[in-house]
Amino acid sequence: MTLTFISGMFQGDFKVDKTYIIKEVLKILTENTEIKCDLKTIQYVSSIRRMKKINILYTFEEAGLFNGDILIIGDLRWKQ
Repeated sequence: MTLTFISGMFQGDFKVDKTYIIKEVLKILTENTEIKCDLKTIQYVSSIRRMKKINILYTFEEAGLFNGDILIIGDLRWKQ
């Protein structure tokens, strides 16, 4: 599935497998793109479509994310 990740001024679309753990994908993205996040302190990403924080220890499937979702890396004030 394809998801949009937004971090600060960076926005990118990436194909990910729904069985991947979100944290592992974030690690790959921070190592290989302009996305910057501190994986030691970040616990959630925010889903624009679900208007909810998503625990990064879930897989994309467990989190209920689907093709076309937009994930914000950083702090938004939504419910968990």
